[in-house]
Amino acid sequence: MESFRVLETPGHADGHLSFFREKDGVLIIGDVATNMNLLTTFTGLHLRPSMFTTNQDVNINSLKKLKALHPQIICFGHGSVLVNKNKKFETFVDKLTI
Repeated sequence: MESFRVLETPGHADGHLSFFREKDGVLIIGDVATNMNLLTTFTGLHLRPSMFTTNQDVNINSLKKLKALHPQIICFGHGSVLVNKNKKFETFVDKLTI
């Protein structure tokens, strides 16, 4: 049985962690990003609003770190699970600027 690798992903909060399992590409991203608009609840990839994020620049750097893993399935703290077809997550992260 392969366990999850623990990844430091600060930005949303100091000490925030994400978890990645290489064998099937499952990434538990927590609150680094959401897969829903927090106001409308419509599905879609979003940064958490700055008012709910300790340091947005550090958060974006954490997303870039997670992008390099090329996850297949992403689980969020808010929003539905994303099956990462056509590198949708990587495309989202590539559009982010610091």
